Amino acid sequence: MVRKIILDTDLGNDVDDVLAMAVLHSLHQQQKVDLDAILISKDAANAPRFADLFNLMVGQPIPIGAADRGVAIPFETYLHLTDLIAERNPKIRAQMQPSYPKATTLLHDRLTAADDQSIDMLTIGFASNLGDFLVSADNRALFNRKVARLTMMAGNFEKAQPEFNVMMDIPAFTSLLDHYTGPVDFIGFELGRVRYPEASIRALYERGIHDVIWLPYFSYATRPHHRQCWDPLAALVASGCYDDCFELSEPGQVSVDENKATCFTADDNGKHRYVTLTPVQEKQMKQAMVTLIETL
Repeated sequence: MVRKIILDTDLGNDVDDVLAMAVLHSLHQQQKVDLDAILISKDAANAPRFADLFNLMVGQPIPIGAADRGVAIPFETYLHLTDLIAERNPKIRAQMQPSYPKATTLLHDRLTAADDQSIDMLTIGFASNLGDFLVSADNRALFNRKVARLTMMAGNFEKAQPEFNVMMDIPAFTSLLDHYTGPVDFIGFELGRVRYPEASIRALYERGIHDVIWLPYFSYATRPHHRQCWDPLAALVASGCYDDCFELSEPGQVSVDENKATCFTADDNGKHRYVTLTPVQEKQMKQAMVTLIETL
């Protein structure tokens, strides 16, 4: 069955969000997933504009919601390239939206329109949008009725240390875990050992395609760099197309301790699990994302 996915992303902090969007768009293009909406959790004016530009550049206009109470981080890494890329593509620039609905409003609309237990929620950034949405009892009932599963890039399940997505908005993270009653699969910080090969991005540049991918990637860090793949890994897991390429931990419960670190407590009745990868599976997942991005 093709999964209907709503993506929630802090686009503009790390370039692996761009890679995750490319993976999802490629799967959407192949009709292996249905990318239903993109929610932005970063409080930056160019974040929804970059997502809009990206969607149009790959020929798939997906609804976008802008953060209404996102986390403001004082850097935008590649978001400053939005106007530059748009100027290079004037026909695309003319199609960009003048404004965007609030992420929580768009989420409510998409959930209301969906069948029960038909949405796979994928969050690869702060939990701000989802935590805020679940404050309302009516929204909690709607979310739990419509969302079949949640995949999160969050936490660290090898070391007891804070992880960026969690510690930047702990109240929202705990609100989400407290109020969502369905299964949650975590992609932890430790899986950053899987890295995306710069040669693949360079191939896009040499072919003269997808400057909305290679320009941000090249501008993100000193070259050469092989970016850690937390977010595209989360996209592959959420897609349901690569279930034989990863393992899941025993069931349990994830919480946050007084040091802002995520803790996993095994529990046969728990609905939380975290992803693990063998060395062979790491290579399989890496090749899967390279193939998807290069064929987008």
